[in-house]
Amino acid sequence: MKNSSFFSCILFLFAFNSVSLYAEAKHPADISYLVADLKYNKKDGVKIYELQLINKDKSLSNEFFEHSDELKKYKADWRVYPKKYDSLLSARIQKDMPSEFYVIKPRNQTLTRGAIVVANHDLDIILKIILNPSPSLEKNPDKRYSYWVKNKDDTFLVEKFYKSDYLRVPHPLTEKNAKGYGYHYDATMHILFALEHDKGKITYHSLGGFWELPYKALEEKGTLNEKRLPYCEPSFYRAVDPTLLKEVNKQMESVMVLLYEKMLKEHQ
Repeated sequence: MKNSSFFSCILFLFAFNSVSLYAEAKHPADISYLVADLKYNKKDGVKIYELQLINKDKSLSNEFFEHSDELKKYKADWRVYPKKYDSLLSARIQKDMPSEFYVIKPRNQTLTRGAIVVANHDLDIILKIILNPSPSLEKNPDKRYSYWVKNKDDTFLVEKFYKSDYLRVPHPLTEKNAKGYGYHYDATMHILFALEHDKGKITYHSLGGFWELPYKALEEKGTLNEKRLPYCEPSFYRAVDPTLLKEVNKQMESVMVLLYEKMLKEHQ
């Protein structure tokens, strides 16, 4: 399992550094190496949160999924809001996208910088904290919160939070010698793939994938960020079951080929 995780990490770095930025290119490359971060559960299937394909502005990337109903169903529900707090903002968000949990994100960051998972009943207070930041917020131990002190964007992104089917681990990953009967993690899946465009035909090539677990198990005490967002350390990576990976890639192939077709048509 360690070797599989290590190999997946190498693929991740390769794909991340090889990606063609849509905003800087006149047309999509003949071969693009891509990375997607997603949640997966049997009820909802694939729900894509990040796609290293177009550029850093998440809202512009997300808009490509709005081109058809087929594309929409693979993307986590999202909205962009002015970065100005008012007492009715939380109510508007919950009316637009009813959900138990949300993810608040800046538009131009990756690797969960500034990402905050919040329960619907705490949405108003968290919005007030990050949109009207006090100087003390910069000292918050969670850098995802302190990030907002320096954020200069005029708008921000809110997404509906989807859970993955939980992964069971014998003991908490933060306590190597702990004993237990099983701890459950809400992991994020990283999928690596290439899209090849040749004489009008688009081909999807899977390059592998891996789970990235959050810092805390659901049974442990911790914040929602600790229990729901991926923690980028080697010991928190896990291999994906081959059967599941095949199913996820089947769904990803369908949506990515369609997405790429839309991109190509825009540049004709």
